[in-house]
Amino acid sequence: MIYLFEDFDTSSHDLYQSLKAAGYDFTAIAFHDDGFLPEDVLSPYNLYTRDTTKQRLPLYFNRVALPPFYEVRGTASSGEIYDGAILRGRIFYASPKRKRYIKIIDHLSPNGQVIASDHYDVYGHRFAQTSFDAHNHRTVKTYYDVHGAEVIVENFMTGDIILNKQGKMYIYKNKIDFVKAMIHDLGLDHERIVYNSLSLPFFLSESMLTLDTKPDLLFWQEEIKETIPGNMQAIIQGRSNRTSHIIVQRRDAYQKLLAMGVSSELIDPLGFIYHFSETSPDYNKALIMTNSDQLESIETIIKGCPHIQFYIGAITEMSSKLLSLGAYDHVHLYPNIKEHNVKKLFETCGLYLDINYANEILNSLREAFVHHQVIYGFEETLHDHTYIEKSHIYTKDQVDELVHLLNQIDETTYQHELEKQESNAFASIKEDYQHMLGEL
Repeated sequence: MIYLFEDFDTSSHDLYQSLKAAGYDFTAIAFHDDGFLPEDVLSPYNLYTRDTTKQRLPLYFNRVALPPFYEVRGTASSGEIYDGAILRGRIFYASPKRKRYIKIIDHLSPNGQVIASDHYDVYGHRFAQTSFDAHNHRTVKTYYDVHGAEVIVENFMTGDIILNKQGKMYIYKNKIDFVKAMIHDLGLDHERIVYNSLSLPFFLSESMLTLDTKPDLLFWQEEIKETIPGNMQAIIQGRSNRTSHIIVQRRDAYQKLLAMGVSSELIDPLGFIYHFSETSPDYNKALIMTNSDQLESIETIIKGCPHIQFYIGAITEMSSKLLSLGAYDHVHLYPNIKEHNVKKLFETCGLYLDINYANEILNSLREAFVHHQVIYGFEETLHDHTYIEKSHIYTKDQVDELVHLLNQIDETTYQHELEKQESNAFASIKEDYQHMLGEL
């Protein structure tokens, strides 16, 4: 079986982990490669260019080779390259950014325009370079082997891809043909394909030979808007060459498709198998992770819940406004929080308050969810609806109701709200996958 996806984003990762947890043997293939794919995820770019026997050690931001008199200046979120007072480049970190590993370096012209982008991989190797025209449009992306030899050239203007392999040159008219050739080189032409996008993966599936075994499967992971996507309609109407069934991984999308008249014979609901922590957190401890001192109604919540211990962490220094909260005996502050303390707080706190404005840090809602923290938040500050139960969302004008609820939580309430939260997030188990994929 082939698991085919465009980008290794959160949804692609979750299905990848779910298939592994369910015991399936498959080859994971990505259309796009940012250099930081897991070791067992293939792309045509890492297959033909990388030496995967090397140690996976990304390049630290201040270890990049520079011309004489150039210097790197870095923060916790990005870096810059200077020649005296002249900005020559910008450094973008791989996730998690706090580790400051280089993912991309943009090289700048004297007027600040991007000339080229160097792409670095998990081995610390500059594996690709993107060139730009005078209008800041991408023109060509060149991929190199570990010796710096040109292996792949992708032309964004024409869509053509050139592969130099074993002394021969191969030209593909588009990315679909390129990945299809890779599948052939791997000897997987007759494998069933499961995929999660109606774009490139769907079109590749359609272009393959008709299977004599089980048909391909679409795992739909997005919301459904006002109309059903055209390629999904092709599957529903029986016009697809290889796909006849759809697994829907969002409860709201599944219910909407049924309401729009799609037969339950053609779609099935199935969530993700999450890797939940085995710790037993304390529901009298609440965690907030923030890089902003803008915490909605924080003092009202603190004063109204004297029995709850509040832990507030930031990966940077804290402002005087935030530090002043340390005057309360049941508030514990962690400026410049260390990784071991982040781990400890997610394992020990039973509640998570998503009440900070500005960006989410450290993928906190996902971490709270998999560590069995019951999540509460305000509609105005909520960063992601995926992991929070709808009844746990308040408006900022309902802070008194939130405080009342927090004061009512006991062991029974905590377990009940946790079950509601996991059900809302569509959590599944391996038997669900084995039953579903075994039947289809």
